Amino acid sequence: MKKLFFLIITFWISSVAFSQVPPEAFMAMLPAIPSGVCTMKLAERQLYLSKVDSILKIIEQERSRLNEKRIANSNEKQPGRNIMEDQIAQQNGLSEEDMQKLKSGYVMTPEEKKAMSDKVLGKSINMSKDELDKLGKMSEAGRKAHDEGYTTELMANAQLDAKKIQDQQLQNKSVNDLNIMQKHIIDSLTAIESKFAQQVAENNASGKIMLDNITKWEHDLISLIGNNSNGKSEELTKKIKLEKKAYCSKLTPGNLDIIKRYESYTKSCIPVGYRLEKIMDQLIKLNGVDLKQQPGQVAIGMVLSYTGKLLGAFQYNLLGSE
Repeated sequence: MKKLFFLIITFWISSVAFSQVPPEAFMAMLPAIPSGVCTMKLAERQLYLSKVDSILKIIEQERSRLNEKRIANSNEKQPGRNIMEDQIAQQNGLSEEDMQKLKSGYVMTPEEKKAMSDKVLGKSINMSKDELDKLGKMSEAGRKAHDEGYTTELMANAQLDAKKIQDQQLQNKSVNDLNIMQKHIIDSLTAIESKFAQQVAENNASGKIMLDNITKWEHDLISLIGNNSNGKSEELTKKIKLEKKAYCSKLTPGNLDIIKRYESYTKSCIPVGYRLEKIMDQLIKLNGVDLKQQPGQVAIGMVLSYTGKLLGAFQYNLLGSE
């Protein structure tokens, strides 16, 4: 704990002195993915999560600082126009009317929600309806192999696009060219994130029956309180404990595998985040506003997302105080 405190203080001092902590430094601060998740004592789990949470707060503060500075710069350079909102709308295919609805708190009908969702998803998922139908009919093993291959391909595409950006001078690119580059990277990253989310959902689904059993038995146990049913209560308590152990053993390996692959994805995509930010800033510059912004906001968001995954490492360990 003292070592972690020293690291945090060191990076905090660096942040004050140099105005920014790079995303790579935050990745280095984070603890390794835990092992023995299902047998680790509560005190050890709490210590691990406390370390991760402390670093997460520092990352959030840094991202907020960069975001506030970016917004302040955009307002200073061009009062009355929100450059960040323009970017969000452009990236997601949203019209000015769509943005006004989102900002005003307008309550959309189910049809309007679906239309807006389809508009956003249509820009991020590069799969036809036939391809999605075929994917839905695949076996679990076939779908997993497809997902892993598809994710690898998307990561390679994102890195390839970013490499092109590094090798070419952005200043000589037109708005259309920059928009195409930006779209390629954002679409690839969004599709990868969607695949990870799908894998998490599938892992959760595999333990639904066990979780339902635990919930029901715990409810039954509560109903026995004050009924002089000590023998039945002890039997049910043991049953619940065994099911919780089985639940953790079944779902945790898949969860840790996802976190491990997400860690690799995050590390490989930090350079992509930097380059994507360069494109975004150049597009803003071509619109008449030169923000001269410190880089790293996009990549820090990627590290923050991975940190959230680490906080979920013990989510299937339901053994409480043990």
